[in-house]
Amino acid sequence: MKRGFGILLMAIMCGAALPAQENTPLRLVTTIPLPGVSGRFDHSAVDLERQRLFITGRDANTLEVIDLRAGRHVQTLPGFPQPQGAYYVPFAKKLFVSTRDDGACKILSGDPLKIIDSIKLSIGANVIAYDPAAKSLYIGHGGRQVGDSPTVKRDPGQIAIVDAASGKQIGNIETDPELRPGAIVVEQLGSRLFTTNALGSQIVIIDRRNRTILAKWPLPSAERSGTVALDEVRRRNKSPAFRLSLASTACCTTQPTSAFTPQDLQNRGSTKGSSKCTNKWTPTNTN
Repeated sequence: MKRGFGILLMAIMCGAALPAQENTPLRLVTTIPLPGVSGRFDHSAVDLERQRLFITGRDANTLEVIDLRAGRHVQTLPGFPQPQGAYYVPFAKKLFVSTRDDGACKILSGDPLKIIDSIKLSIGANVIAYDPAAKSLYIGHGGRQVGDSPTVKRDPGQIAIVDAASGKQIGNIETDPELRPGAIVVEQLGSRLFTTNALGSQIVIIDRRNRTILAKWPLPSAERSGTVALDEVRRRNKSPAFRLSLASTACCTTQPTSAFTPQDLQNRGSTKGSSKCTNKWTPTNTN
């Protein structure tokens, strides 16, 4: 049986906030129903110029398109074997969608919206991040998947590097022999990339220029890591200190987002069930 779903839009979602509005709280402006759309969503991407929101229908194997100006669901595109990551590149007018079950990244033209190419990756293609300076996309793929038996063999966890203009893969970085890359964050004030292990308990720090691993930080008992956010605004006087926040299924289950230092995690062990996760992460040893 199909169920109707909806999305909530906040006031600043489709435009940049003015400096004077930085501390203005978000407010709900509308709810857009999605009739006939069922199952779980994963990631989304936005085309600000044409005011379109793209949502990956993970369970329905679809890409859902929302017209933000009109405030309505306008299109369902089938043919995406468990889509997960999505990123729209404005200058190229292309939408990149990763699909887990066939290990690929589908490339769609912006207008008309249709698949024009596909990049073959490993099973488990996941999150997509973008480096605007290099005009490169970073796509997690490979590694162990949810539901795998201990005897199942998979490709190593990797991050593919894709040139946004040409849509061609230009590199690949192995992140772990077994664990699948989860969230990916690109540092804007430096050359690092941060990724989690989706089914593991660590954050991997990568040098984007050399495509090498700089360090791995343990996250005890973070059984399934989720979103990672990097706050670089806190950097002062060229200090390498910043704040990195992580959400996971077993880390601060009362508060969805928290920040840590690697040493604090080692000393403290599991924070499962804790409602006080306020530690700052200051990794000064990875520059």
